[in-house]
Formats: sequence, structure tokens, C-alpha cells
Amino acid sequence: MTHAVHYAYPVGVEERTGNISVSPDVYERLQVGQDFAVRVLPPLPRSFDQPRGPGSPGSKVLAHFLVALFWNGILALFLWKAWVRPWRQRTLVRDGLATKGTITNKFLRGGGKGLPAHVIQYDYSAPAANDPDGMRQASYHGETATSKELFDAANVGEAVVVLFHPRNPRRSIAYEFAEYEAVAD
Repeated sequence: MTHAVHYAYPVGVEERTGNISVSPDVYERLQVGQDFAVRVLPPLPRSFDQPRGPGSPGSKVLAHFLVALFWNGILALFLWKAWVRPWRQRTLVRDGLATKGTITNKFLRGGGKGLPAHVIQYDYSAPAANDPDGMRQASYHGETATSKELFDAANVGEAVVVLFHPRNPRRSIAYEFAEYEAVAD
């Protein structure tokens, strides 16, 4: 058996209503006409009413927060793919330092909607990230997603030009597989 509390609250000149399920003992303690607290969000009073009276489940804020976190995570992925990743590639092509690298592997990585990503992995040497003088070399490993045509033309063991970030040598791209091209001014 379900026990429900029906409540009404004013929003401006309008009266809004709602209901929640409560336990049988809370239902027995409540009286018709008794005050029953309801919290509303002033900009959207009709959308996010939160019963705060006896037996109410508490705030829906956590649920709204989790939905917002999930949705914003999806949007962040789109933003990363559409804006941040291309910007970072362009910055590496424009400002990166060049070194020799070698293709070590190529493979298909499962992508969304059944579309695979064509990935080229490579090794290269660059100044050690924690060496302020830049005199000590370190080995790094990187990977670049590329088009199917460039992926098919690449061979393991082949030399490539690797562009790395001057302050963070771990951040790199194999120039032959970049979406951008360096041009002289």
C-alpha cells in the first residue's frame, strides 16, 4: 500500500501542487492543513520543487548534480575532440621542436558508432623533462590517430619526424600524421 502526501505551495500569485510517497508511520503523524516545507529554486520555481517536510526524501540536488556531471562530461568530450585536440596539434606543429622518431606499432582502436581510430605509435628521444639544462636525453613513446590512407602507407620501423613541446617533451605528434602543415611566413 502506498501512502502519499499531497502538498500545495505558492509561487507568486499561482498555487503549485506536488506529491511524494511517505512511510506509513509518517503518514499517520501528518494532519490535513499541517505546514509542509517545500524549497523552490527562485529562477525555476515550477521545475525544481524540493519537499522538505516530514518523510520527504531530502534534496534532489545530488541527483541533479550527477545528471549535470554526466551531461557536462559528454559535452567535454565533444569540446575536446572538436576544439582542444586540434588546437593542441596546431600548437605543436607551429611551436614544437623536431626530432627523429621511429614507428613502433600501428593498430586500430575501437571508436564510437563502430568507426575505428587508426593509431600510429612511435618512439623518439628528446631532452629530459626534469633537466633544466636540456643536456640529458630521454626516450619517449607517443601515439597519433590518423587517416586510413596515411595509416595504410605507414610501416613499422620507418623513420618519422616527431614534433614535441619544448617544456613538456612527452607531448608530441608524428608530423607526417598531423592534421596541420607547417608553412614558412
